[in-house]
Amino acid sequence: MALGFVRRTRFRITIGVIAAAVVSLFLAFRLSPWPGALLIRQVFENDANNVLKEMETHAAANVASILNERCRAGDGDA
Repeated sequence: MALGFVRRTRFRITIGVIAAAVVSLFLAFRLSPWPGALLIRQVFENDANNVLKEMETHAAANVASILNERCRAGDGDA
């Protein structure tokens, strides 16, 4: 008799925790734009990484980059 009570109690607690988590997630996405924005950012970053890997095969090998080159000496905006 006591074993059945423990199983039912444990089952109810588990279902309660899962239900609370689902409700919390639903409210977080419904009340605030922040979780949705993070999710969209992650999806776009994953897609950007995949596109970058696919496009590397089409990049030219003889391109040089000159970094931090100033057009006008003494002009911080140039």
